Amino acid sequence: MQINGVFRAGPWARPAAAGAAPATVLLTLAAVIGAATGPAVHEPSIGWWDRARVSLAALLQGIGPSLTAKTSLRETGVGYGEAFSSSDGTIAGSGLTGPPSAHASYTVVPLTVTLLWVAVLWLALRLGVRAGGHEAAVRAAVVSAVGALALALAAPLTIDSTRLTPSPVAVVCGALLLGLVTGLAALPAPGRAAWLAARPAARAALRVVTTAALGLVLAVLLCGAIAFAVAVAYGDDITGWGILAAAVLLPNLGTAGLAVGWGGPLKVTFSLYGGEDSRTADHAVGLSDLTHVWGGWACVLAVAAGVVCAVGYGVLVSWRTATRGEGFLAAGVFAVLFTALVAVGGASSDTTSVFGAARSASGGSDASAWTNRQSVGGGVALALLFGLLWSVAAVAAGPYVRRALGGDTGPRPALLREEEAYAAAAYAAAPAYGGAAVPPRPAVPPQAGAPGHPVSPQAGALGHPGPPPPRAPAEPPAVPPQPAGPPVLDLGLITPERPDKP
Repeated sequence: MQINGVFRAGPWARPAAAGAAPATVLLTLAAVIGAATGPAVHEPSIGWWDRARVSLAALLQGIGPSLTAKTSLRETGVGYGEAFSSSDGTIAGSGLTGPPSAHASYTVVPLTVTLLWVAVLWLALRLGVRAGGHEAAVRAAVVSAVGALALALAAPLTIDSTRLTPSPVAVVCGALLLGLVTGLAALPAPGRAAWLAARPAARAALRVVTTAALGLVLAVLLCGAIAFAVAVAYGDDITGWGILAAAVLLPNLGTAGLAVGWGGPLKVTFSLYGGEDSRTADHAVGLSDLTHVWGGWACVLAVAAGVVCAVGYGVLVSWRTATRGEGFLAAGVFAVLFTALVAVGGASSDTTSVFGAARSASGGSDASAWTNRQSVGGGVALALLFGLLWSVAAVAAGPYVRRALGGDTGPRPALLREEEAYAAAAYAAAPAYGGAAVPPRPAVPPQAGAPGHPVSPQAGALGHPGPPPPRAPAEPPAVPPQPAGPPVLDLGLITPERPDKP
């Protein structure tokens, strides 16, 4: 694939339509949420378009996680209660004056939106483009990044004294990366089959990565469904739009639930910094904490979900890989992907509050700022450790589980047929004699006098000695005479005695 071939004149219509499909679906979803939230918002100044832009800014977190909100607290006094005077912006009893403000940044990746973006782009490429190779994939990725940029530029808005702004750079980078990966996977190059036929290691690596990714998605969705059902059934405050928010964060809940079920704790951190004072509080939520919150059955349910996910992944690996070595390699890839998902599946917020200037006895002034940082997520190191232990054990037990369930322990028949087809294609494309091409034999000049080549009439003349006379056939070498052996004495053992002898 050449860079200049991507932007040259060519069939841009189908790749452009496929690339614009995810942005269109996301905009439609934001519009639907904005229309549905009308009865829940009792502020008449916030119309449908404002609600849709707020929803769009939140949904874009699934593409590029960087949402900032800047609030001027002079007009509202939110969060300061009676200690704040909204008339002149003075903190009562503290000597602080000036317009206070707050700057908050939120980082959370709603993985449901990420999966939706990838699924829509995949379907659009497979159904609408179908061909074009890497050039069409890159074109669709570029168009999807442009669509995401348009959404990021349309999402910022100001409600009362709060300015909500997503980061266009993060959104464009995330959309371009997702578009490239999805497009190159959905539209393979025309010669990829022949390239894979000649490279068994590349085929094995492709099977390992796809198996690990498929197993991780299935495990996270299963644990997310269980966590969502528990939260809705036992959470009194989760009603209405809280249920929608939990559904948008379903893969995030599944990642946290799988980490807890495999023994890794969920860390909650609170930090407060201001001047010379700083406070930090950490709390880890593990299996024992689930027992205190929801009873003893919660711990059993979490461990059972982790065991089911591990056993299911072991069976999947045994079914989709050709050798045991590929299976254990898939276990390592699964652990790495699970760790990356734990790292991006958490949430954090940083809020910096500035209270203006402080009046001092000498007439000077100082700015007073406090930073409140909150984060929730799993531990990366423990996620890698427990993910590796559980995945390796699952791969080791996978064939035995299949045998116990009455199935075959080998790879699936479709994989065997695929490998036979690749082997046949590689054998047909290979040159003769074990891969070494036979060099052409030099042409032998015809001899005069041979059939079709008579002797020249000048042969034998001066300067034309003519062809040499043919050689007589070589006689076989004479066999030298063999010496006669010793005489044989007849003692009556070889020749019986004659009757005429006494």
